[in-house]
Order: sequence, then structure tokens, then C-alpha cells
Amino acid sequence: MEGSINVGGARPRGLDVRGDDDDRVYFTGTTRQGIPAVFRSVGGDDARVLYRGAPLRAPDAVAAARGGDVFVTDTPDVPGAGRVLRISNGRVHELASGLWLGSPAGVALTLDERTLLVSGLDDSGHSLVYLIDLASGAVSTFNDVIGANTTSGGLHRAARADVFSWADSSSPDRGGRVYRIAF
Repeated sequence: MEGSINVGGARPRGLDVRGDDDDRVYFTGTTRQGIPAVFRSVGGDDARVLYRGAPLRAPDAVAAARGGDVFVTDTPDVPGAGRVLRISNGRVHELASGLWLGSPAGVALTLDERTLLVSGLDDSGHSLVYLIDLASGAVSTFNDVIGANTTSGGLHRAARADVFSWADSSSPDRGGRVYRIAF
């Protein structure tokens, strides 16, 4: 797919592309009226609202699963109040809350889609990745190598392996770094 998608006045923020079947593009943002929303476009068609309004406040990163579930980080302007939501069959369920999310947040699924990874910070302000077990809802963390950083950013999985890239932009002299992380 090449070209652009008519977003109908939406203000896009985070995005994900599922190219396995029909080049689905998912993105978060706000509608023309300023309502927080998650959008979807299939095969380059105009974007359609997948979900809008409460409980979304400030949707940021998005990752779409093969089965149609969509995972969204929601980052209100209150430190430590970030959350991860699952949109499934038109309903929203909270997976985790009370998180210090990266800015911009990053979110990615493992290949088997059993674990959701989300970029964030610990309570001392150092970078980490939250690992959310989608079956149990258990949240654990990973901070090997990246824990020395103080700004968590984007997170993305390779197409065919559980190898992830993670971004930091906290170093004024280096201008930030991109790390390769694997579990």
C-alpha cells in the first residue's frame, strides 16, 4: 500500500500496520471534534472510527492482534496514571493501570501474541519495559541495558522474531539511542 489515508480531520498520534491480510492501519488520536479515539483503515480506504470517547482520555500507542483485538496506551496528564486498554468487539477493557508510560509510549505484541510489551519508567524515573501477560493480566518488568536511561520512547517488534527495538531520547550530548532487545 502506498499513498495516504483520508483521516477525515482526525489528529493522528500513534500507529500500527497489520500487513498480513489486508494492509490494516490502526492509529490513535482525536476526532475532528477533539474526542479521543482509535481509528482503522483497510487497504488504503478512508479511516473509520474503531472506538471513541470514554474511557479513552489521551490514547497514544497502539498494537493490533491478528484476531482483531487492539491494545492502546492511554496517557492522561497525571504522572503514574497511564494505563493499557484492550479494545475487543467494540468494548474496552483495562489491562493495567497506574503505569508510568513512555512519551511517546511504545507498545508491541510478541509473535505468539501472549505478551504485550509497553515502554515506561520506574518510580525513580529510569526506563523499563512492562511485560503484560495477556492470559493472566500479570505485569512484570524488564530493564536490562535500558534501565540506565531516563526517557522511554517507542517500541517495535521485528516482523518474524521476538526481537524488539526500543528508543531513548534523554541524552542531550548523544541525541538519544535506539536499542535492540530480545527476551
